[in-house]
Formats: sequence, C-alpha cells, structure tokens
Amino acid sequence: MTTTTGIEDPLSATEPAKIAIDDVSITFKSKSGPDVLAVKSVSFQVRPGEFVALVGPSGGGKTTLLNMISGLYKPDRGRIDIDGEKVTGIHPGLSYMPSRDALLPWRTVQRNVEYGLELRGVGKAERARIAAEMIAQVGLEKAAGRYPAQLSSGMRQRTAVARTFACHPEILLMDEPFSALDAQTRVRLQSLFLDLWERNRSTVLLVTHDVGEALALADRIVVLTSSPAVVKEEVVVDLGRPRDLRAMHRVPRYHELFAQVLDLLDDTEPIQPASRGGGNARS
Repeated sequence: MTTTTGIEDPLSATEPAKIAIDDVSITFKSKSGPDVLAVKSVSFQVRPGEFVALVGPSGGGKTTLLNMISGLYKPDRGRIDIDGEKVTGIHPGLSYMPSRDALLPWRTVQRNVEYGLELRGVGKAERARIAAEMIAQVGLEKAAGRYPAQLSSGMRQRTAVARTFACHPEILLMDEPFSALDAQTRVRLQSLFLDLWERNRSTVLLVTHDVGEALALADRIVVLTSSPAVVKEEVVVDLGRPRDLRAMHRVPRYHELFAQVLDLLDDTEPIQPASRGGGNARS
C-alpha cells in the first residue's frame, strides 16, 4: 500500500493484520429524530506492534470505531477481526484507556494499578509485585499509598498508564488519554508512555484531535471525515524511532507532515466510497 507520503509501507506486505476492519458501518437508532449513520464503509488494518492514530473532526465516529473494535458495539455491516478471528466480545488481550483516568476512588495508587491484574486472576503477591514495579517506572513510589483525590491530574494519569501496562496488553485502545492535561505535563506523559510502549510493543490505536500528538506517537495516521466517518487518507509518519518529543519541532519533516495532515483535515466533508452493494443489514 502506498500512502500520501509517496512511500511504500514496508509492513503491508510482510506483516499479517493484528486488527482488520473491513467495510464497517454502524447506524444509531433515534426515537425522536432521524437515525444517525456514525461510521460508513470503513476499512483499514493495524499490524502487530504498530501504533496507529485516528484523527478527524469532533463527533466524527472515532470513539464509535474504538467501541466496535473493543467488542462493546456490534457493526451493522462489515467485519472486525483480531488475529484473524471475528470480534464477538471483549478480547482478553485488549485494554482500553479512556480520556478520563477512571481510577477507583476507594483504592490507593497501588491497588488501582493492581486492579486489572486482579480481574485477570493474578495472585495477590504477584500482582502486588508487578504493580510496585510499574509504579516505580512511572515515578510514583512515594504516592503508592495515596488515594486518587490526593493526586494531581498528571499523577492520576501516570497511575492510569501504570495500570494499563501492568497487564502487558496485546492491544491498547486509547481515547484521547492526555487531552485534559496542560502542555508540559502532556509532553512528559507522552514521553513516558512511549518509553513504556517501546519495551512492550503493544498494538496501539489512538484517537486524538491533536495532530502534533499523532505525529509524536504514531507510525501511521488514519484521517477520517466528519460524520459519518469515512477513511479519507492514511499518512505514514516516517520520523523514525526512538523519538525525542522535545526535539521533534526542530525536524523539518515533522512540519511537512503536520501541514499535510492539517490540509487533509481542512476538507472533511464525507467522501462517498465505492458501493459494495447492500444496505446496513446486520451481519
């Protein structure tokens, strides 16, 4: 597959898909108004260990796509596969990181980081050990016994990152997890997240409205139109790894890609894909 950078994507021919979205559409029924077609004929793939960002207008169906991949929603048409198997429920190797940290207020940092391991049946001593290691990696050792209400927003999000990576997810779905943070804290946490991801190499699908964030983190950007979401273009982020996020603004290629994605976002009217026949009949 050749993307808008004009570069042949080297992974496309050699790596099987970890996540495959094929001609997926979903319509939400309404009792008080017209039905809403949120996602229309979307197709793309994410390969093992790849980091893909979804960028598009607000309300354009990006989170709906994540919810279908996670198994929370079922598409009306098309198919979503993980490792070649159709998604019919929540995949055991998948973690979902929402825009809010979703920490349990009655649990300490330590116990919050242990939570996902507890749900997976990991023994008490082992989950305590793993959680302590992750807490140390995100620099929260001194806050391990504190409750969420005693933490800053950055510390809460670091706890959420530690909780996510404690489970060593095969697939990580992220819905604007850094959007509520100030600029300095956001860059710090993005750098921390990338460092942890480099060690784990989960397959990541990130929803973001921040073009700079997409370029800083992702291997590839899928640009979506306004609702209903249609894939407008895919852009390979050929900036190499590992990345120094504080130095990226001095790289000319970064600014070229930034302008390219902004140009794509300037015209986000839905593009009508070639018809494959049929309607929105449930598959």
